[in-house]
Parts: sequence; structure tokens; C-alpha cells
Amino acid sequence: MVLNKTDLVTPGQLDTSASIVGGLQPLARIVEAVEAQNGAVDVPRLLDERGFDADWTPPAVQTRHTPGLKSFTLETDRPPGRHGWYGFVHRIVSRPGQVLRVKGYVSLRDHPEKLLLHAVRDVISIDPTGQPRDGSTRLVMIGRDLKPDEERAAFAELVDLPGAGGLPRGRPAQATEPTLELATERAEHA
Repeated sequence: MVLNKTDLVTPGQLDTSASIVGGLQPLARIVEAVEAQNGAVDVPRLLDERGFDADWTPPAVQTRHTPGLKSFTLETDRPPGRHGWYGFVHRIVSRPGQVLRVKGYVSLRDHPEKLLLHAVRDVISIDPTGQPRDGSTRLVMIGRDLKPDEERAAFAELVDLPGAGGLPRGRPAQATEPTLELATERAEHA
């Protein structure tokens, strides 16, 4: 990490900046004032790093997130039906300030292939992987002030919804159910 314009800050501000960077990325080597001013950096020195060596394994480090930010996994070996899927999409897009990112693989009862899900706030894409559905779903959810146990319980409830019949709680009723593609497109534009 190159800290440029270090000649314009106090030593205390430089230490604070280095501490913040170190907390967010503990493996980063910080290049400071003597080595970087006005964008002039010793490029060969930067590229002579262990991180570019294929045989180097980084040490285990403890990272810290922004206060309230959490990441956790949602997993199941039972493929959700379409009502559970719509409920899950609704759960993501209805809370864009809380659910910041969801990514992973999804198997749906109504789709023959394993799907790749990417959701950033209220923009969602889901793409076929070309691999047959194996029934398992594994997602990483990242968000602000989320309660992992509560999210896992809600996810399990949505997975267990029957394939037909009532709609998930909190979802507005519709005359007809959209196709998977339309539901994803609507979520992208919500």
C-alpha cells in the first residue's frame, strides 16, 4: 500500500493512516514518506515482494471490519423452491442498507443447473454454471448490523417453503408468479 503525499501530514496522522490500512489489510506492506512522494515510488522494490511468489503462503492474520459489518455463510443441502427463492430475493433487495453483498452457488428445485448468485445491495444477477444441480446451496452474506443466527433461521424457513401454495410472509401478492429470469430482472431494477 503506497501512502502518497505523506509530506503533507503530521507524523501522528501518518501513524493513524498506517494503522487503519493495517487493520483493513494486515498483509499489506506500507510504503511511506521517504519512499513515496509526489507519486515517485521505487517500482522494482514494490514488485520485489513475496506476495508475487507462487510458493509464498501468507501468515494467518486477524482482520477487523467496519463496526457492525459481518460476514457469514448460509448453507443447505435441500434446494429451495420458487416461493423460497422469491422470498430470499425479497429479503435481500428490501434491505439494501443492511444486506451489502451476497455471493455463492444456488441449487433450485425448479432449475436443472447449479446457479451462480451475485448480489450487491439491490442489484442481483444469477447465472447458470453449466453444471448440473446437486441440491446444495452455499452463500456468503455480508452486511451491516445483521444477526447471523436470525438470517440462517430465515433462510432455513424459506428453503422449507413448499413448491406451490402460499407466498412467503412479507411478500406482496401477485396474480401470477414471474419466471426465474423475470424475478432476477425485477430484482436488478428494484
